[in-house]
Amino acid sequence: MAFSLMANAGGGDKVRVHANGNLEEAGIEVYGTIKGTPDREESIRLFKNELRLTKNFTGPPVRIFGFAKHHPPTLYQPIQGNSQSKKWTPRADDILPITFLEEYLIPIKIWIVIFTEIERPGDVEFLKKKAIDAVGNTNEIWERERQGIALDLMWSPSNPEVKTLSMGDPANVDFPANKEFLKFDCNNFSTNSQVRHLQKVVGFEKDMINVYYMLKVRGDGNDMSATSGVNCDRQKDSHAERGENIKIDDILPENVHDKRIIALGVKTDPNLLIHELGHAFGLVHHPRWKDEPQNVMYNKGSARKYLTEGQTFRQVRNAHSMLQVVYKKTLCPENPAQCLTMGEHPVSEFPKACPVFTKEDTTTDELSKINCPPIDYRLWDDGE
Repeated sequence: MAFSLMANAGGGDKVRVHANGNLEEAGIEVYGTIKGTPDREESIRLFKNELRLTKNFTGPPVRIFGFAKHHPPTLYQPIQGNSQSKKWTPRADDILPITFLEEYLIPIKIWIVIFTEIERPGDVEFLKKKAIDAVGNTNEIWERERQGIALDLMWSPSNPEVKTLSMGDPANVDFPANKEFLKFDCNNFSTNSQVRHLQKVVGFEKDMINVYYMLKVRGDGNDMSATSGVNCDRQKDSHAERGENIKIDDILPENVHDKRIIALGVKTDPNLLIHELGHAFGLVHHPRWKDEPQNVMYNKGSARKYLTEGQTFRQVRNAHSMLQVVYKKTLCPENPAQCLTMGEHPVSEFPKACPVFTKEDTTTDELSKINCPPIDYRLWDDGE
């Protein structure tokens, strides 16, 4: 079933938007050239089965970014050398397609780490509720911000799962004593074996992201606190900056550089989980968010609740995102022929990650050559 968008009525080109089910709303950003000059247009107005642009793009490049509730962000871009790919022409009635995939429902495993020596009545139920609230908060923000991803706890009846440990034997030289989990640290990779011990003693599901609630955690700012959290890949910022790809073989359990592991202190706010998931899905801290403390990737405070379209696109698009590496969700299917409807180059011809840049860093001419919107790009204002 095809649904589409329409901008202001006029004599420009059109974009036909395809999706299964009824789109409540959608938005697009379109790039092309008009008589040799790079130009762009955007629209968020849904009408019938077409989006009629006010502009008539006359030539390449062709790039259409799409965003909609309950669908992951998507992209249309012709495949080089494929004559069937739709492109802008000097005609005023070009019709280009864009396709939205179904929402990604992804499982995660939550572990509650409790010590018999310090457990108090109600601790387990309190932490279970905290974990479930954090998942609910994440799904609520992702839905509102048109991320097209939802977390699933229903794959296992024991999720969250409680692991009750004793402090362990301090003389054990093979692994850290369990009591070291009282202050969990996955930052010092040169000497640290806490991550391996965590996987062995508490548990680990290799095909999904694992979230561990623990007494205290050393966070991004090197603070050891019950209110801190961390995604255990300290190379996350450099991965994104270098456009580096990660394969599942590179993040086996014995490798502590592992985006599949998130550790949260027992007093963390519900909105910290979505921040650490942002790292797992390829987002980074950026000086831009110092002026926007409500952005999900702001690294301080507890007011996180918004994402830009530049961020939601990257979480789906970046090749080093766990969404692609672990969950095998990608904008372009294995079959390159289907890239026609997906609207993206084959993966082999496509950059591995979106550059980290803002609107102030680029001109319209430069933007027309980049396969990603700026990291601070918005189609909707925060909260809309």
